[in-house]
Amino acid sequence: MTILHVETGRNWLGGPAQVLYIARGQADRGHTVSLVCPADSALGKRAEAAGLDVRFVSYAGDPDPRLFAGMLGAIRAVRPDIVHLHSRRGADTQGAWAARLMGCKVVLSRRVDYPLRNNALVRWQYRRLYDHIIAISDGIRRVVIAGGIPENRVSTVHSSVDIDQFKPDAEAGANARTELGVEPDAPLFGIVAHMIRRKGHDVLFKAVARLTSDHAEMRVGVFGKGEEEATLRAMAADLGIERHLIWAGFREDLPSVLPAIDCLIHPARLEGLGVAILQALSCAKPVIACPVGGIPEAVRPPDDGWLVPVDDDAALADAMRACMDDPTAAAAKGVAGRALMEREFSVDAMVDGNLAIYRKVLGIAAA
Repeated sequence: MTILHVETGRNWLGGPAQVLYIARGQADRGHTVSLVCPADSALGKRAEAAGLDVRFVSYAGDPDPRLFAGMLGAIRAVRPDIVHLHSRRGADTQGAWAARLMGCKVVLSRRVDYPLRNNALVRWQYRRLYDHIIAISDGIRRVVIAGGIPENRVSTVHSSVDIDQFKPDAEAGANARTELGVEPDAPLFGIVAHMIRRKGHDVLFKAVARLTSDHAEMRVGVFGKGEEEATLRAMAADLGIERHLIWAGFREDLPSVLPAIDCLIHPARLEGLGVAILQALSCAKPVIACPVGGIPEAVRPPDDGWLVPVDDDAALADAMRACMDDPTAAAAKGVAGRALMEREFSVDAMVDGNLAIYRKVLGIAAA
């Protein structure tokens, strides 16, 4: 097959990482793979370094016609059997129109679990522009079907984690703790998320405030950046928890950082699946999260972590306290999480799952 992927995100976040896993895996299986990316995208640079064909486009956002023109040029040059769209920012509309104009089959990966907008245009777009929708979790698949899309047009292919890259590493963890200024025996939690409201940083900060009196040595690494950072810093000051927080910023070396934490906190209000969750579990770290979207497909209490109600800082604090009070049991949950990632969330399974959808759309019998 000849496959053209389109990912218009510029930063190196969970979604672009999944695209690189898929594209590289498909190329390794003998398929001809190309990518369309913004000229300044982190994914494009990594894909080029991996030896993949990258078609860079310059554009400013959803309404910019340069994306449409760039897509047409890429399709004419590559002549793909299928176009796989991976993000919004114009890709889901302009990319689909360009592919349709050129007579290509189109699939869309959906990574978010908020409901489809209830209007005729969105329903038409999902029914007519895309031959198939690939949901990264069963939770997202249910949302798409609830939006009026026929069940046979929506399939689940879980996101994955590179378990050879994200793995337990005591030496890396010790080095990261030293860099972060955390004592070897101090409880260290981490949150790895873009600083926007739906990720729930505010709930975590309220939970930390509940714990400081009896767990004064506790630290929380805040990994990421985003539009809410100033608000969150002010909130931390108001709660008096500043000394417990480490503002670590956006990190591209998470395989070396995650082994340092004792537990990942992911109190998201909405989430498709949560790549950071998969990464932490692969590093044999337990996870405390909320039962939204596809998260319960990866965090399965009591085996590999805790699920607490959305916006419930008291319940979150209780789970964090349980983790600190019984570190042996918490570590066992991390080991179980690593085993789950090896069984069900491998890169190979994701690559093969996407290829199976392509064959279905193209009417190709399975090999």
